[in-house]
Amino acid sequence: MAGPGYPPIKVSVNLSVNQFSQANLVDMIGDILQSTGLSPHLLELEMTESIFADVENAASILQRIKKLGVRTSIDDFGTGYASFNYIKQLPVDTLKIDASFIRDIHQNKESHAIVKAILTIGQTLNLNVIAEGVENEEQLAVLSQDGCGQAQGYFFSRPLSTHDFEHFLKEHHPHDFPI
Repeated sequence: MAGPGYPPIKVSVNLSVNQFSQANLVDMIGDILQSTGLSPHLLELEMTESIFADVENAASILQRIKKLGVRTSIDDFGTGYASFNYIKQLPVDTLKIDASFIRDIHQNKESHAIVKAILTIGQTLNLNVIAEGVENEEQLAVLSQDGCGQAQGYFFSRPLSTHDFEHFLKEHHPHDFPI
């Protein structure tokens, strides 16, 4: 997605379990890509771990989405149905570490250990890993030290209106954010 004078940026869209289960989901995604002209690699669909309830069906749907060129991520990773067996079976691109583990990562050794384990899994399986809910420099420092290359949260920006987002893009560039 790009606006006037802006470089293309990736757009992430959350899908509910009900949306993910719609029989025509992949066709709808294809139609939307065609009608908007959005390049498939700039779209990432985020689902929670609840899609693992029917892993065989989920794997089939995710594979069809991947064939469109669209990226997929597991949102709030670590809080639901996750099993390492499921992760290796599903064609996903990104794990988004749930904010509950990030909240006290700089103070709680258990949270820190869980985050490090998720980072190791991501690296081993060649998955992108994003830390959700980063709110302060201490959290960011621990994540950076542990090798987490991407993060999101209030430390970087609160949610923005379209107008404020355009202003934000004019003032900042992706390389402006440390991690």
